[in-house]
Formats: sequence, structure tokens, C-alpha cells
Amino acid sequence: AHYSGVPSASRGRPTSGKPREVLNSLRDVVGRFNLNNTRRNRLVLRRLMRDRYYQSISSNPQEALGQLQAEITALSKSGKPKDILWVSLLRETYEYYRQAVEFFPRGFEETTEYGNEPMQPAQRYGVWEALQTLENPEFESAVHMSEARIGKTIMSVLSAYNIKKPQTQEYAVNRILFTTSNQAKFEASREIKRRTNKDLNLNIIVIDADPKKPSREQQIRNAIDLARDKTKNIMLIANYETVRDFPELIDQFHADAHIIDEIENLKAGGDTKRAPIILGRPVKYRIGISARPIINSVAGMETSVVSVTEPGVDV
Repeated sequence: AHYSGVPSASRGRPTSGKPREVLNSLRDVVGRFNLNNTRRNRLVLRRLMRDRYYQSISSNPQEALGQLQAEITALSKSGKPKDILWVSLLRETYEYYRQAVEFFPRGFEETTEYGNEPMQPAQRYGVWEALQTLENPEFESAVHMSEARIGKTIMSVLSAYNIKKPQTQEYAVNRILFTTSNQAKFEASREIKRRTNKDLNLNIIVIDADPKKPSREQQIRNAIDLARDKTKNIMLIANYETVRDFPELIDQFHADAHIIDEIENLKAGGDTKRAPIILGRPVKYRIGISARPIINSVAGMETSVVSVTEPGVDV
């Protein structure tokens, strides 16, 4: 429930998206790999089913949802015990897309220097999915995981700025701490500026150690002063080392959300100084980004993810 992944089909994998063909292909997967009905396998099958329905849903949502509903009805009438799992997965997929296709986040800028570039359906679905746990008081966290160049940076920013308070439905986030590598901080700033619109009116401050600029400490204090205006949307972008070196001062920025880029860099064992400080900043909402969900150290990745989604839990 914590993880939002962009469907592989959105990157060009051919798939018909027809309910019966999707079911047959997934049944083939279960047969070939002899998958049991475990929680982990259900998560895998759920993701595969969403992935293989993506093209038809994004092309013609209403028609595809109608076909999916018809398949659920037909399969429910079969009465075969082996179909119980598939009916359940189909219903979950139907409900996911039924709600996600109607969602359009605030704050996205479609017009760029290359012309009109609307948000891809997979990106909208990913933001919507992240909000399901960000707005859940039990979690208040999410992780965007997929290959590079999918748009996870802007997806994470929009995820934060579309969180609503459950009681009032007012937007919950004004101030964001965005922690990334030193090499990526200005690229992230440029991308966020070009893909957010006047609805957010976002002020971005990048902390930099350039000797021609004020000290990092002074730059953080300037951001704190700007953030005293609670009506402004402000993002403080800092590299890992700055957050490590000035944690108490950065806490005075009073970030509502903390976005941590490349969280796989904060793995257990090899990073005993930066990781506890960066992951331990006191914020209400936490969002992780990873372009490398499959890495050499699975245990390290799981530790980084759990530290974002469930701070304080030992792995």
C-alpha cells in the first residue's frame, strides 16, 4: 500500500488489455512459476494485472471499465473455487482504476518550452495511489518507485501538495524539505519550476555551498524567515550533507513534508551517519523516491523504504 509504481505498459510494453486475455496470461504466469496464494504473490499479481490493463484503461477508460465489470460478473457466476482469487484481483483492479481515472492533481504545468505536454495517465494514477497512504493517519507516507526519467520528482511534489486534511479537506502542506544528492539539487529545482503552475505559486530555495553565496547556515535562516508566512508554498532543497550538518536548524523550517530522493543511497550498514539524521527529521508526511527498486542489496533497500514509510521500525 505504501509503494506507487508507474505501470510498465506506460513505457511501451505491448498488451491488448482485454480482460479475458489478461486473465489467461496471468494464469499462465501462476502455472509456470507455481505461485501459491500468499500475500507477497497477491501483491505481484495485483501489480501485473494493473500493468496489463493500463493501455486499454488509458485509451478508453469507460469502455475498458465496462469490459472489466462484465468479466467480473461472468467469472463470479462460474462458482469455481479457483476463480475466487481472480475475481478478487479483478475487483481490486476495477476499483483502483475507477477512482484513479477521475483524479487530476492540482499544480501541474502542461505547457513547456516544447509545447503542450500533459500529465501522463500513469503519473496521475501514481499520485492518486500515493495519496491513499499519505492521507491515511496510520501511514502518512509513500514511496514512488520506477525506472529513471518517468517523472517521479514532479509526482512526489504533487503528491505532497495534494494531501488534504481529513476533517476539513483543506490542503495540508505548505512547506517541503526536499533532500537529494549534491549533483541533482539544481536539476530537481529546474524540473519542479518548469512543471508546477501558478496554482501552487511555489517558492524554491536551493541550499548551496558556493563561496560566492552566503553560508549554508545563513541560506537556511533566510528560508526559515520566508516560511514564517504560513500562506506561502515553500520548498527547501538541500543535499544529504547539509541536512546531516544542520539538522536542528533545518527543523526550524518546520517542513510539513519531507521528500527524500534516491533513498536507496541511505542503506543500512554503509551509511550510519547521514541516514539516521536524514530519515529522522520530525515531519508529518514522508515521501521517498527511488529509480532503482531492484538493487544488489535487497535488505538495504527494504531498510531505506521502511525508514521512510514507518519511521522508528527496526528492520
